Amino acid sequence: MSMERAIAMEGAGASAPGRDKVRFRDRIGLPGWTVLLLIPVFFLAGVFFVTDVVSRPIQVRGPSMYPTLHDGDRVFLLRYRFGGHPKRNDIVSFKDVTGQPDVLIKRAVAVGGDRVTFQNGRVMVNDRYVHKSSVTRVKRPFTILIPRDTIFVMGDNEAISLDSRYFGPVPVRNIEGRAYLIWWPPGHARRL
Repeated sequence: MSMERAIAMEGAGASAPGRDKVRFRDRIGLPGWTVLLLIPVFFLAGVFFVTDVVSRPIQVRGPSMYPTLHDGDRVFLLRYRFGGHPKRNDIVSFKDVTGQPDVLIKRAVAVGGDRVTFQNGRVMVNDRYVHKSSVTRVKRPFTILIPRDTIFVMGDNEAISLDSRYFGPVPVRNIEGRAYLIWWPPGHARRL
C-alpha cells in the first residue's frame, strides 16, 4: 500500500458520521440560550402586567346579577385607567360601600349629573324608563340627583339586590373596573 493511499484512508476516517453534525446547543450559542431563557420571564411579566395593571379576575358571589351573571361565574375586569370612567349600562365591580370587605358587582344605571326616579316599580333615568324594578324593599318613591364622580348601581335581579337604592351612589374612586368577559365556567363563557 502506498503512502498516499494510507493518508487518504486516514483522512476518510476522520470525517466519520456524527463528527460533522453540530449539536443544537452548540449551534445557537450563548446569545441563543439567553433568548430562550428570557422567554418565560417575559411571558410571566406579561401575565402579571395584564392581570394586575390592565385587568383582574374576580368571582361572582350571589344571585343579584342573575340572569346576566350567575353565582360562581368568574369574570375578568378591565380596569378604568388613564381618566376612564364608568358609563351607563357598564357592569362594574367596586369595594363594598356598606363597610364590609366584600367586592360587589352591579350594573351602572346612572352616572354623575343624572337624575334617577324610582316610582311605581319603575326606574327612570333623566325621565326615560330604564327597567321595571322591585318594590319589595323600597317602601316609598324617591328622586335623587347623582353627584359628580359617583354612579348609581343596581343588580339585574332587582328583587334581591342590595344596591344604590339602599346605600346610595358609589364614588368612582371605589370602582375597580368593568366586567368584560365571563371566562369560567366554559358553558357561560362570553363577552359582556
